[in-house]
Amino acid sequence: MEEAGCVEGIVAVDVRDILDASFKEFVDAISEKLTGRYLLQDISFSLIGVRNGKALVELNGVVRNLAMAAGATLTIRRVKYVHR
Repeated sequence: MEEAGCVEGIVAVDVRDILDASFKEFVDAISEKLTGRYLLQDISFSLIGVRNGKALVELNGVVRNLAMAAGATLTIRRVKYVHR
């Protein structure tokens, strides 16, 4: 059975990063901003506003089977914050 952690939160993204990236690059970038290093699956996101010249993106997704090969344990439930 897959281990999964649901993650949700808000990240601040420079508009240039949105415009210059491919869709996959953008999704990977906001996943990493939210989690610190992990990519999310089953991701959904929406633009919710602008603060200090940065787009605020609310996103949620699932982290699956990340650390099994390394023998580590990953537990992420729900996180909600603004990453600057």
